[in-house]
Amino acid sequence: MSEIHLEHISQHFGEQIALNDVSLTVNEGEFFSLLGPSGCGKSTLLNIIGGFLEPTKGVVYIGEQDVTALPPYQRKTGMVFQSYALFPHLTVFDNVAYGLKVQKKKKAEIKEKVMESLSLVQLEAFAKRMPHQLSGGQQQRVAIARALAIQPAVLLLDEPLSNLDAKLRKNMQTELRNIQRNVGITTILVTHDQEEALSLSDRVGILGEGEIQQIGTPLEVYRQPSNRFVAEFIGQVNIFEAVYNEADATFTVPHVTHSNGQHLQLKAPATRPEKKEKQLLMLRPERISISSQREEAQPNHVSGVLSDVSYIGHSLRLVVEFDQGEIIVHASDAAFPELPEVGETVHINWQPEDIVFLDSKVHT
Repeated sequence: MSEIHLEHISQHFGEQIALNDVSLTVNEGEFFSLLGPSGCGKSTLLNIIGGFLEPTKGVVYIGEQDVTALPPYQRKTGMVFQSYALFPHLTVFDNVAYGLKVQKKKKAEIKEKVMESLSLVQLEAFAKRMPHQLSGGQQQRVAIARALAIQPAVLLLDEPLSNLDAKLRKNMQTELRNIQRNVGITTILVTHDQEEALSLSDRVGILGEGEIQQIGTPLEVYRQPSNRFVAEFIGQVNIFEAVYNEADATFTVPHVTHSNGQHLQLKAPATRPEKKEKQLLMLRPERISISSQREEAQPNHVSGVLSDVSYIGHSLRLVVEFDQGEIIVHASDAAFPELPEVGETVHINWQPEDIVFLDSKVHT
């Protein structure tokens, strides 16, 4: 069993609280990502799992074994660091063989396991090369092969792709996921890259202010964030602090005002999780339709002026400004034969079901 179970993990550095009562379970064979901004405690948590740091409080289980007090080499974990941490004076073969030699494996077994691991990362032909003769992506694959060679129960990845350029990073993400699926190893990835976490993971844990804000599938944390912190960290979002109108079941948004002086009125899904007057509402930019011509009456419709247009190839990021406030819109490149210009009047609309209610009690 290689399930990972953390119970009430806290980590204090003097008066600074890096982690505060973190509990989570990573299932056997799962690819799990810890996602959060810099300084949120995600690398600290990974080092606690790996045994490089002892928690101030809490217990770490790998399988059914309490490993909290065990050193790294007794935990059956393989670690891949951001810096790769390859030995520059050793060949690729000897780098991958290092952990096996520490375990005092026989020479024939070491050779077999090293070549198996290099085969997994498609580097068998590079066994005799030195690290400086490899590209960044190849060095990263050597680091992964070294971690897998000792046949760990758990693979720990600490921002392993952050030093690669954008194209190589995409390629390595695909390779990393394929390797993990082929081996079937329980994997925890630490990253601050939202797209990386969403594309690679079975589930994602969002860390913020030293606490777990939400755990869920990539679809769940993106479409149904539990609170404002998660909503604003995962992708771009429009947040509305709204007041409910009992008479017509709409929401008034005081911080967005039309040119006629009226506040923005929203129609949201009929079912509200919290029956209270003031609520936080979320609307993803890609859920909004935009046109230069006013369409037929829609449940949610508003006109405004473009204050910013950013073209990024496959899509456009548009900022629609009102007398007070603004709304961000993401539109497909195909929707605009010609790029709209700043200053143009546009019409936007969306469906009530595209509005998501956020828990306003947590980290708002």
